[in-house]
Amino acid sequence: MYWINPQATDIQQALQAWDWLDLDGYTPLAVTAFADVFFEGHGHVVFLDRVGGELHPVCANQQELKLVLESEEGQDHYLMPSLVEQAQERGMQLNPGFCYDFLTSPRLNGPVTIENLCIRGFVESLQQTGELLAQLRRQPLSSLLSMLES
Repeated sequence: MYWINPQATDIQQALQAWDWLDLDGYTPLAVTAFADVFFEGHGHVVFLDRVGGELHPVCANQQELKLVLESEEGQDHYLMPSLVEQAQERGMQLNPGFCYDFLTSPRLNGPVTIENLCIRGFVESLQQTGELLAQLRRQPLSSLLSMLES
């Protein structure tokens, strides 16, 4: 319910748009229904936060990750279970190769609500987010918002 299982080749393809983030030495472990990726490498587990565009340390290993994700706090922080459940109640079921995404990225002030939720192809979703965040690193958010409004 909270996880998807994209092919390894799809993960590699989608992460090409994240080449500005140093992922060398990290191996994907798991992918959430929102296409956030947990990686293992360099002696710890990290979380690729698609909204913030950052790698966040989570724990030391897969066993600790399991414990983190068994907790309500860990699930709320990493898996967004209430949004997943709302989506499923509305008939938004994920087929293989797809994930939940936001119509307007929270990074562009889109709300984190069911009304702003959609289903997108996993590769497309993760690539577009990586490209958007790369642009935001080069240009201030205000100038990108101005371009979108014109």
